[in-house]
Amino acid sequence: MPTYTRQVDATDTNSAADINELQVGIEGLSTGIKRVAADRTTTVVTAANVTDMSFAIAASETWSVEWNLQNGCSGIGGVKWAITVPAGATFRGVADGMSTGITARTSAVMTVSGTLTIAFNAVASTAGFTRITAVIANGVTAGTVALQFASTTAAQTSTVYANSSQVARRIA
Repeated sequence: MPTYTRQVDATDTNSAADINELQVGIEGLSTGIKRVAADRTTTVVTAANVTDMSFAIAASETWSVEWNLQNGCSGIGGVKWAITVPAGATFRGVADGMSTGITARTSAVMTVSGTLTIAFNAVASTAGFTRITAVIANGVTAGTVALQFASTTAAQTSTVYANSSQVARRIA
């Protein structure tokens, strides 16, 4: 997989392409850094990809990923999360964040592609924080690893706020 190194300095143009994605190669391994460019919303209870929160994975690669997500819900239903991986890949992830109050926390183990977690940030119109980490070991099918979200309650608006981030690292 080709990689490149880009050093940001005072002469950087800070264009959308500069800011939204950075790919760095280190001794044959890769690190991809992305941010959510604008608020992303959903009102449905089925999982939908979070735009800007995905990366390509080649056959037989292993990656670790961290998603740091500012998120909220218009009602007390909350936000659910899922990770999708290519057929044949295995993964273990953990979501950790706010549950039913500003100081209440919850967590969920994630091991099945496309399966939604329990509700996070089930506090009406309050921004919260969720951190999801995972390690993905791919099989022989190249594809995409994607973060998904859904509203727990239909018609409530779940939001992933701009500047939430993804850091993905190829580790093998």
